[in-house]
Amino acid sequence: MVYNWTNKLLSILYPYTCILCSAPGYQDTDLCKPCWDELPKIAQACPQCANPINSAGLCGRCQQHPPHFQYTHASLLYRYPVDYMIQQLKFSGKLAMARVLGNIMAQQLQNKETLPQQLIPVPLHPSRMQERGFNQSYEIAKVVGQQLDIPVNDHACIRSRDTHAQSLLKLDARKHNIKGAFGINRNNIADHVAIIDDVMTSGHTLNELAHRLSNAGVSRIEAWVCARAHAHA
Repeated sequence: MVYNWTNKLLSILYPYTCILCSAPGYQDTDLCKPCWDELPKIAQACPQCANPINSAGLCGRCQQHPPHFQYTHASLLYRYPVDYMIQQLKFSGKLAMARVLGNIMAQQLQNKETLPQQLIPVPLHPSRMQERGFNQSYEIAKVVGQQLDIPVNDHACIRSRDTHAQSLLKLDARKHNIKGAFGINRNNIADHVAIIDDVMTSGHTLNELAHRLSNAGVSRIEAWVCARAHAHA
């Protein structure tokens, strides 16, 4: 791909440097080998919601109340330094973090047997977009899409209602907060999509968006997130 050749040339002209300690980058990322090795990996998780569990198969929650997405990929646990990287991206506008997080996700998924036809970033409400100046989910999706050669459809969904930040709410309030928050543009949505977001905790945001996409006729919906927090945390 042209992108890969361009990426290699840029890595020669502007070598990757660790965003955490400024050492030389490793595996075409802005992380050094020691920092890469210390990233909080997920040893075992529910295949449908990616909640870390100690047994194989679906977690009890997905067995009793299956979400509207069929599969979740979570790159890492939401612990240091991943939480720091995501917070620096969202609240300090350090877009280099999106490149790191997107590259990690793409590397982990590059050998996936069946890839989605489109990536759909979780949208921000226009007022939040104006305040922040960018959508972190879209910035991550762009990197993943370039690496895996999957188009990003950032016009498929809109945030029709400005909600409270999910991270500021208790888990039992998040479902109500996000209910009815998304609108769907039914034109040009693929049959198999992956929703891209930075962090998944309760999963209510992703599930609400997946529900709307399912109602719009999308038959296969995956959730791809950079980090997974324990659902009970």
